[in-house]
Amino acid sequence: MTSDLQTLTDSDTVGDARDRMLLGGINSIPIVSESGILAGILSSHDLVDDWDAEVPISEVMSRTVFTIDCAASIVEAAQAMRQELIHHLVVTENGATVGLISTFDLLDALTEQDTL
Repeated sequence: MTSDLQTLTDSDTVGDARDRMLLGGINSIPIVSESGILAGILSSHDLVDDWDAEVPISEVMSRTVFTIDCAASIVEAAQAMRQELIHHLVVTENGATVGLISTFDLLDALTEQDTL
């Protein structure tokens, strides 16, 4: 899980998101409202189209965000991602966004096992 979570606000622009994602080497970023409430998620897939850098993220982001509680197991995360056909889950604790888990995190956990 990524716990040094970076977020952007829904009033930031596509250019802001591209810069943050490229500089941080990240494939998705949670989007929060000005009041800090989870409002959406933006992934590199959302940026495939050639969006103008000044377009607000709110016009591009996915508003459906799948979350999982921080107490959930890696198996539960994998099952949720498989069921919803997604590559990222926002991790929450008491309703607050605290991290992000990706398919790469699942692969890391798998490679730590000795056998299949």
